Amino acid sequence: MYPGYCYTVLGAGLPSVQDVDIQVSLDPAGAGFPPALAAFVTVPLMVDNIANAMTAANPGKDCYKYALPVPGVAKLTVKAKLGSGAIAAQIYKKKVQ
Repeated sequence: MYPGYCYTVLGAGLPSVQDVDIQVSLDPAGAGFPPALAAFVTVPLMVDNIANAMTAANPGKDCYKYALPVPGVAKLTVKAKLGSGAIAAQIYKKKVQ
């Protein structure tokens, strides 16, 4: 993740998946944070709030604006909350005006 950008995640599962869960958090090891700060950056930055097979985290004007002044490595976690099968997810970013 880069400063000055806004992020959205879209996800969808096969018909056998009734609910997809999406979560984005910073990866403290990949971002190079000291161990003392690692506990603070593992809190999820983005979580989907749609209970459906097609879901989104921070869609449209609600996109997540990365606030830290340095780039960070994000970890995307996608799983089937209800049902099973293949799931696809994509992270989108746009420059904040």
